[in-house]
Amino acid sequence: MYFTRETDYAVRIVRHLAAVGCRTEAKKISEATGVTLRFALKILSKLVSGGVVRSYKGTQGGYELQKPASAITLREIVEIIEGPVYLSKCLHEEGECSCGDKQGCKVRGVFAEIADTVNQKMESYTVDQFL
Repeated sequence: MYFTRETDYAVRIVRHLAAVGCRTEAKKISEATGVTLRFALKILSKLVSGGVVRSYKGTQGGYELQKPASAITLREIVEIIEGPVYLSKCLHEEGECSCGDKQGCKVRGVFAEIADTVNQKMESYTVDQFL
């Protein structure tokens, strides 16, 4: 299991917005985080849609956090970019279960327990802890 570079960049972008604490232009976000402007804009769009970042248009435009850094969890950022975290396809509601016994499968239960632990851990970290 690994997170994509896009998720890594999203965490960097949100962390940067928390650190500056005010509306910031996409170009400055790109420069400060080392993410290309084009990719930063794509990520910012997802973060806006996910309710973590607010965007402003016009000459005074830019981006800022929509809520306090202490209210934004690592899990929230990851799920905005990646979707829900599953360790196996069989854990997804519409996923395939190779053993054919989705309800009684002991392996599925172990994977579910590990996934729950990972999700709880990600939920326990907030952006303000990364500053």
